[in-house]
Amino acid sequence: GAAVCHSCAKTKVGDDTCDVCGRAVGGDCLLSGGKMFHQTCMKCSVCGDSLKETFFTFMDKLICEKDYRETVPTCSDCGSTISGPYFTLEGGTIVCEKDYKARVGNCERCGKLADGKIFNVSGGFYHQNCLTCMVCKESLVGVPFSLDDDQNIYCSRDFTRLHAPSCSVCRQPIVPKTGETSVARLRALGRDFHPSCFKCQDCG
Repeated sequence: GAAVCHSCAKTKVGDDTCDVCGRAVGGDCLLSGGKMFHQTCMKCSVCGDSLKETFFTFMDKLICEKDYRETVPTCSDCGSTISGPYFTLEGGTIVCEKDYKARVGNCERCGKLADGKIFNVSGGFYHQNCLTCMVCKESLVGVPFSLDDDQNIYCSRDFTRLHAPSCSVCRQPIVPKTGETSVARLRALGRDFHPSCFKCQDCG
């Protein structure tokens, strides 16, 4: 802001009314942000003190330096004051948009920024629509699922089928039947067998 005479302010602004009270400005005035103010109307919108030294505009309102520092959110990571969008994390921690993106990273499935409703799976983030089985593509939100050594996500059924031992006779995976959670397995000579497939090679 700068103190200017009325005629110079009117030349710059094109109007001779105070932006706070709306009344005509007849004498010397203050000019800030393309707006004209009576010196007595230039007050902090928070504490009401006259703005004689450094001041800011916050949400289109005049604010003194002290209240600006107390009112405007500060990013916990970079320490800068936040004038745009910000995010409140667990524990009330406030971060700016840039640091939020750096903290969260991208969705493990689609590669886009992990925003909105996201799920943390073993240190990786997934959008709600991206949390699906690698094989059948069914949603895994709210249901048990498993991860392989490469952090790929599978529904319990497909994980068991893909990673279950195969029977040395019929070559089929040894998995529980539909509706069951466990399965019998025989192991002999370093090989796996369904109990029904484990038969004498001579008499059957």
